Amino acid sequence: MINAWISIEETGLYPEDEEAVWMYDAETESVWLGSYSYLENEGWFWTVSNGTIYVEDGLIKTETLLGDDYKITHWCSLPLLKDFISIEEIGAYPVKDEVVWVYEAETNSIWLGSYTLENNGWVWAISGGIVDVDDGKIYASMIYDDDFKITYDYKITHWCPLPLLPSFWRKRL
Repeated sequence: MINAWISIEETGLYPEDEEAVWMYDAETESVWLGSYSYLENEGWFWTVSNGTIYVEDGLIKTETLLGDDYKITHWCSLPLLKDFISIEEIGAYPVKDEVVWVYEAETNSIWLGSYTLENNGWVWAISGGIVDVDDGKIYASMIYDDDFKITYDYKITHWCPLPLLPSFWRKRL
């Protein structure tokens, strides 16, 4: 699991141009997926994910939108696909309702999701895109109901834990 939040103030380090990362704003205590991007004649700026997440060449990528003047204080790299836990090989699932990265090899699809117990047994729930923080963890709203399940039957093959929030934030708890 990648859990190395980098303090921009302490290190002066930024992610690569358009590298998808977790971004943390200590002022608003907000977490987003996004990137640090360069636009000619505009300079460097932070962008936030529009909710479209995909895998390309083993890397997690996200489409981003321009937005507010984000005050990002820390960032954290995303895991590589090769570092995900294979359910078939390991036979392990995440803790019930823990938000994790989930990957479906057949369709090369990736989401934030959780493994949960519903009336009809254990199922995967997929994020609706809203990310929040609480108790030192990253959370996401989940979508699961019978109508949604009929539309798409998830065949999750791999998963990976999310990072904890930066250590200074967790110490407040």
